[in-house]
Amino acid sequence: MVLGHNVVALIPHIALDQLADYKFPKIPQTSIQGMFYFGPYVMRGKLMVKADGLFAAWKQIPMLEVQISRTPWGEINAPFALVNCRWLHGYERQ
Repeated sequence: MVLGHNVVALIPHIALDQLADYKFPKIPQTSIQGMFYFGPYVMRGKLMVKADGLFAAWKQIPMLEVQISRTPWGEINAPFALVNCRWLHGYERQ
């Protein structure tokens, strides 16, 4: 789970198919492709949402093909991240 006031996203160092050991919820098949504003970070990728497209009530949302720009560590690219919805300030579809 990605909870807490300071955690914006969890980016695992293992392959997505190995996350079954962590009792990770099933990833929805519907996605929103775009640019997302999570806290101080701008993230591009596919936010995986339920078929109804509603995600405001979620605590965490899986995101695929993640690119995070403007970080102190340079650009971060990851195949998967679990993002904390508390930090989502808005998004632009692409």
